[in-house]
Amino acid sequence: KVINSIVKRYHPDIVHMHSTKAGLLGRIALLSYQGRKFYTPHGYSFLRKDDPKFKIVLYKIVEFLLAHTGCITAACGGGEWKYARQLKKDSVCINNGIDTAWIDSVLQGTEKKEHEFTVYTAGRIGPQKNPRLFDHIAKQCPDIRFVWVGEGEEAGCLTSPNITVTGLVDRESLLQMAVNFDCYLSCALWEGLPVALLEAMYLQKECIVSSIEGHRDLIEDGQTGLIAYDSDDYIELIDRVRFEHTQYGKYAHEKVIKEYDMKNMCEGYQKLYTALE
Repeated sequence: KVINSIVKRYHPDIVHMHSTKAGLLGRIALLSYQGRKFYTPHGYSFLRKDDPKFKIVLYKIVEFLLAHTGCITAACGGGEWKYARQLKKDSVCINNGIDTAWIDSVLQGTEKKEHEFTVYTAGRIGPQKNPRLFDHIAKQCPDIRFVWVGEGEEAGCLTSPNITVTGLVDRESLLQMAVNFDCYLSCALWEGLPVALLEAMYLQKECIVSSIEGHRDLIEDGQTGLIAYDSDDYIELIDRVRFEHTQYGKYAHEKVIKEYDMKNMCEGYQKLYTALE
């Protein structure tokens, strides 16, 4: 009712639904809507690792059925596009992008200080981000400082004494804090195309990530960062970037400018929205 009332009030030519929840509710509510509809999952629900198998199967069936309701799926990255095309061939891909000019303005005047080697991650402390593995890694590296920027229902899993949990901070504060961090670590179990990782890459951080679709879209192993396949890998790779003075961050920065700047994303959406005018 709420979705329909908004559409009736504003009479939009285009409705674009972001996230699987919005996509589910919006595509059902707007079955009779005559305008153009788009949907970006930002990580399909059927990729979750914290739900039982029957729910995962149900999510995929629902996504398949809703993909055939006249709404075009615009995946936010190559990995997500692969799954979208399995559901319906006419799906498109427009990579997530970040506003690099805004980041530069936020960081103007931010001082880089002498600091101990610091590993960090950013995001809600919940099942998707795998805080238990993050805690395990920190316990195996007691002489390294770990920082989790964020808060969430599983914050209690982060028990290692060398982990600092900042609580919720705004993006400006995160970026300014990250200037004095060294290595971005993501143990995530599923992702769309993660903005926090894009920002870390732009900041030239050495990035170590889990082997999932959203990460593999961005990180070329041994080129723009490193991919870990188990807990031992993470520990070994942290030591590599700590002691070998690697420069994956330099190439990651270049990749973001070339492929994942917000300007490219906006141009992609403009072409999509005007394609059939």
